[in-house]
Amino acid sequence: MDYFGNKYDLLPGDDKRRKMAGENDFIESWKGYMSSEDEVLKNQKDIAQIVPERNFANLNWLYGVTLLICLVLGGRMWQLQIVKGAESLERAEGNMIHVKTNYAPRGVIYDRNGQILAGNKSRYDLKVIPAMLPDDNNQRLDNYNEIAKILGTESSQIRDDTEKDGLQVWDEVVLQENLDREAALVFKTHSFPGFFIENVSMRDYVCDEQCSHFLGYTGKVSEDELASSKNYQPIDQVGRSGLESFYEDELRGENGAEYRVVDATGQVINVLTPRESAAGYNVVTTIDFDLQQLAYQELMQELERSEVTGGAVVVSDPASGEIITLASAPSFSSNQMIGGLSADEYEQLLNNEKLPLFNRAISGEYPPGSTFKIVTATGILEEGLADRYDTVNDEGVLRIQNIYDPDIVYLFYSWDRSGLGVVDVVGALKKSSDIYFFVFGGGYEDTEGLGIDRLNNYAEKFMLSNTLGIDLSGERAGFIPTPEWKLNVIGEEWYLGDDYNAAIGQGDILATPLQVNAYTAAIANGGAIYRPHLLQKIVDSQGSEIMIFQPTKAKDNIMSEETLNIIREGMRAVVTDGTAKLLNEAVVPVAGKTGTAQYANNEKEHAWFTCYAPYDNPQIAVTVLVEGGGEGSSAAAPIALNLINQYFSEE
Repeated sequence: MDYFGNKYDLLPGDDKRRKMAGENDFIESWKGYMSSEDEVLKNQKDIAQIVPERNFANLNWLYGVTLLICLVLGGRMWQLQIVKGAESLERAEGNMIHVKTNYAPRGVIYDRNGQILAGNKSRYDLKVIPAMLPDDNNQRLDNYNEIAKILGTESSQIRDDTEKDGLQVWDEVVLQENLDREAALVFKTHSFPGFFIENVSMRDYVCDEQCSHFLGYTGKVSEDELASSKNYQPIDQVGRSGLESFYEDELRGENGAEYRVVDATGQVINVLTPRESAAGYNVVTTIDFDLQQLAYQELMQELERSEVTGGAVVVSDPASGEIITLASAPSFSSNQMIGGLSADEYEQLLNNEKLPLFNRAISGEYPPGSTFKIVTATGILEEGLADRYDTVNDEGVLRIQNIYDPDIVYLFYSWDRSGLGVVDVVGALKKSSDIYFFVFGGGYEDTEGLGIDRLNNYAEKFMLSNTLGIDLSGERAGFIPTPEWKLNVIGEEWYLGDDYNAAIGQGDILATPLQVNAYTAAIANGGAIYRPHLLQKIVDSQGSEIMIFQPTKAKDNIMSEETLNIIREGMRAVVTDGTAKLLNEAVVPVAGKTGTAQYANNEKEHAWFTCYAPYDNPQIAVTVLVEGGGEGSSAAAPIALNLINQYFSEE
């Protein structure tokens, strides 16, 4: 610390400090340290030489300018607050922040070849901001009347919808969605204060009825969804079924917003920094659009037959579980669903006896008939109950004596009561011999049969009585009965006849077309059940890959290679010289299995055909079901033939 302290530090050259100190104050401080008045006077003279005399008159001009500025500012404040205070308050209260939502387009759904299955198109929505309506009640009523004429509705309805929350609401109110182009043009060329037309992106299903069961459709967001944490807006569309629902989080975009400062008349004063919208991700599926259309067309032609109520087609890649075609008929229009059905139209859909809303491919549970012999044959061979050359003489009927009364004989008939002769396992598959599978599936005299417990084990290996995990909601698991189930549910014991029925895919056994396709694909790929899937990959709007689906096995090593080769041989014989000779017309060699499954107290029959191709290098597995179609060879096999020929002709 210097001798004079921090306040008056007057070291030579410190002019800034010197100017801060008043001359008199400085001298008084100096006196406190002098021993005599003479020294004070002496030093005062010295100090005068250091601190020059100040001339405050030079600052008068600065004081004057400062005073003038203060007067001008004060006057302006007085004018704004006192003279125009009421006007300024009214204007400030009239200015509002209006949030204009920039809706993000939904992601596009493509087929495996880049064909659009579900895209977007623009629609015209009529909206109103109640706070921007005229203050004059008569003018508002006149506008309501004019708008009602354009829309073909009542003006009272327009008024009620517009003013339901009052006239001070700045939120946009949707009065009518999807206006036709002519009506939209009228609104764009006529001024109705507060009312405006907005172009909104909506779903457009290029593949409509043909794909509706797996694409699904979208619907307006619900109140519960608006209250969720997904940041939905009232006008947003949400996936309601199919892929639209399963991949909702990926397909839906992120809405943007534009923050506008508007005055009481709705005039935009300023636009604040907007938040950009982000389009949803695109979904590339495993579906072949052309094959899908053909499958649906073929099914609809079968539906024209009086006894046919519906049908399904599943085509997959055996090596990955990719679903190439997933058709169900009859169907519905996704475009109509998003456009809005009347109550009567929706009621007709629900009550239609042919169940157009029902996805038969993944939810329909049917007795699989003779296609199930693939599973039974696997169990017989794997358990060593028969080998490639063990035979049965198929006489068309099997006679079983009652163990308690030999005079009582039960007759179990084959589909061909005249008999098929001596058959081994390959011949039994080729000719679809029921008698062979009765004997080795249930047992006969001294021949041990597989039995329901072991049959269930192999059904489990093929993922029957389980869902396969396809990326759609509504998949059913099918059903394999057990003695315990029959006793508890039906109240009856399990009999030998139940074993026989189960061995040929009849009785209480149920499977979906998807499951039949899966166990067919397992024979083609060497013994694995893949998780079926419709998603190939997810990409962004620039085409960059976000995610690629990786095939996953649900089951593997279902059977030995020896068993696999025998069953393949039998399925090939079905086509070359068996119940599906029609498939010899295919452009590639095919291996398959027909099926005719009785239902409705054995009065009607479902037609099945399941196969894979080419036989020597499997690339697709095809399964066709025709409800009430009769024999699989005549109703289902021709559809499979057309699908195979188109698929391999495209390559």
